Amino acid sequence: MHFLDKRVNVICEELKKLKVKQKFAIDEWSYKEGNYIHPEDVEKDLTPWESFDCRNMHWYGKDRHYWFKAVYRVPQELDGKRMWMHVRPPDRRVGRREEPAVSAFCKR
Repeated sequence: MHFLDKRVNVICEELKKLKVKQKFAIDEWSYKEGNYIHPEDVEKDLTPWESFDCRNMHWYGKDRHYWFKAVYRVPQELDGKRMWMHVRPPDRRVGRREEPAVSAFCKR
């Protein structure tokens, strides 16, 4: 049984390498703080979007809500292919217990 577990683990590790073929960073983000319900509500608000530096700025706080936007152009070779977006939450080492909730809205 131990041999079978080890073999399954090796196969899973090999498959894990195949699940992501390419990674693209999105570096130019804008944000707006507010408890909006729908994306169109954020756009109607005249408060300007502010630049967000994802390497140096953090977004968290009890009962704080943020909306982010970015523009990403899908490369021609990926047109029509499946893509997914991974949003990494703030650093867990800062003593927070709850994870932020993240929803994504994409427009073509």
